[in-house]
Amino acid sequence: MTTKTKTSGRSSGSSDGSKDAHVPKSPVDIHGTGASKDISRTRATTEIPGIKALEGLSDTALLSGIGRLREKERRAVLSVLVHLVEIDRRRLYLILGYSSLYEFCTARLGYSESSAVRRVRVARSLRLFPLAYAPLACGRVSLSNLASISGIMTAGNAAELL
Repeated sequence: MTTKTKTSGRSSGSSDGSKDAHVPKSPVDIHGTGASKDISRTRATTEIPGIKALEGLSDTALLSGIGRLREKERRAVLSVLVHLVEIDRRRLYLILGYSSLYEFCTARLGYSESSAVRRVRVARSLRLFPLAYAPLACGRVSLSNLASISGIMTAGNAAELL
């Protein structure tokens, strides 16, 4: 943990020498204020739908459950991407009155602009380079990473990039 010291009107971090670097003082300092709060028993958490069912779980069961949910999430994202590949191939967005797959993703599916861009790029990469599916499916390559390299991926370098 970095401790700030006051010297000549300026604060400086003692561990790395960086000036004015803010390091949260508590692992539960979610707002970066330095305030230490015990959020483990706050009343507001009881108002979250589904939280009561989790409160009775052991730590092991809770952590195991989040792992299973993450895998379900990965499979769901892959399924959405495969659907987008086929919707794009058929150009179904045009039939529905959208000018592009991007517009379909934002207006019809409710994705943010950045999420829609990533999904369109990845769907089109999957269509052109089906070998990208396996590393995406196993988590070796993330949606964001594949979207980032989609513009430079070619038949000649796809395997190396992935």
